Amino acid sequence: MLNVMLVDDEIMVLKHMENIVDWEANGFQIASVETRAIQGIEKLHQSMIDVIFVDIRMPGMDGFEFSKRAIKINPNVEIIILTSYGDFDYAKEALKIGVSSYLLKHEMNQENFEGELKQIRSRILSKKRDNKVILSQLLLKYLSFPKSMKLDELDYIRKMLSIAKKNIISFLVVRDREIFLAEKKQGESLFEEELINYIELNYKGMVPILINNDECLVVAPFNPIISQREILEKIHINAYELQRHIKKQFSKSVSIIPSFTLLDIEDLPNVYRDLKALEKYLIFFDQSKILYRREINSIHKTNEDKIDEILRVIETALRNMNQQLVLKEMNLFFAACEKNFDTNGFYYFMDRFQNILRDFCQEYQRIHIHDQDLNFVEEVYSVFEMHEKLELLIEKMMVAVEQENMNQYSSKIQSVIRYLMENYMYDIKIEDVAEQTNISGEYLRHIFKDEVGKGFSEYLTELRIDKAKALLAEDKYKLYEIAEMVGYSSGSYFGTVFKKVTGMKPQRYVGECNE
Repeated sequence: MLNVMLVDDEIMVLKHMENIVDWEANGFQIASVETRAIQGIEKLHQSMIDVIFVDIRMPGMDGFEFSKRAIKINPNVEIIILTSYGDFDYAKEALKIGVSSYLLKHEMNQENFEGELKQIRSRILSKKRDNKVILSQLLLKYLSFPKSMKLDELDYIRKMLSIAKKNIISFLVVRDREIFLAEKKQGESLFEEELINYIELNYKGMVPILINNDECLVVAPFNPIISQREILEKIHINAYELQRHIKKQFSKSVSIIPSFTLLDIEDLPNVYRDLKALEKYLIFFDQSKILYRREINSIHKTNEDKIDEILRVIETALRNMNQQLVLKEMNLFFAACEKNFDTNGFYYFMDRFQNILRDFCQEYQRIHIHDQDLNFVEEVYSVFEMHEKLELLIEKMMVAVEQENMNQYSSKIQSVIRYLMENYMYDIKIEDVAEQTNISGEYLRHIFKDEVGKGFSEYLTELRIDKAKALLAEDKYKLYEIAEMVGYSSGSYFGTVFKKVTGMKPQRYVGECNE
């Protein structure tokens, strides 16, 4: 709906104009009815008015002077002068200052009034489309190359936004990463079409500036006389309503990062950079977030040396097939990263961890891990999601490697190894296993060492110690409990075997895991 203001000192004329047509059916709504020109000027400072019907002859400020002031306040407003025959030449003079047209009072009827409204609406919509294209282009240029802007270009922006000093707010609208990546693959684009049109049609005065395919900056004029508290409340309401409407209208999720204070157009490039700096923290929150600067309250400097040490432990554990230790170190990193909002550390870790996994898969070329599973850095849209994805990937890789290792053995040895993996916590003798596979103990001892490269007892001991390492890394069980869990009835004997295999006591291993 286009907002209309009626200004005339004659009450009967105002009543006549209010009832002469069905305003809403023609796409208009009467937003203000004034009997004095000065009151109309005051209302123009407070409300967005698209069309003014004003009497040319009024006591005090006349329609001519009113029109000059109105155009100065809002250069885009359409003004229609109401005149009589005696004021005809005066009305034509008003056209020279920017008045759109004039109507003869005694000829006003429903038919010609609706015809006038149709022309007005067409002019306004055409002008708005042209102005918004120019305005958006200038604003995008200003955000990208602020030093290249000319004074007349900044003045044009101010006029189009109908703003004075310290009189706009802005907020960055960002598509949730998961949705954006899915739409990108399908060739869809919310911001280029649906969202831009929706904001322009439903949020009066707001100007969406398309930055790229997954974000836009929304600039909105604001009343400069309200308090800071009112500003914050209105910013939150605007952001929440826009987010909710987009979800309802398009079934799309967006996050919004509002600015905090009223600002001048000259501040916009710096504010945009501040909002962009906050955007990277969206990966630490759930979808559809309204993110305020105060929520990022404990930012720490990235400790690359510490991250490198974690990665070294993970790489060693990975090569030793110690899945639990890999997951433990990874969990410790993610917990610290989320606590400190360490985006730089997160991407530093992810980039190097991705290379470690690629190198690992290169060593086991026959394991079936797709390249897309290893190219995860570019598709990060949530720390939580990435944490879960990596846990599943590690599990998948361990299973694939174990399967690859199993494939080199005969079916009988594969059965033996599977039996050991499922029963290592029990007292196992080679004769018991041989019985399960329908061969003699002596024959099993021979073919096991021949195929695996180590004796049955040595393999079982190493398997138990590997399982014990994983449990020790969790650091939540007592040593005697771990001994029993991996098949040793004596804690002291378990300690002796552990040191013989690893070269260190279990207590020292725990200490190194926790360093």
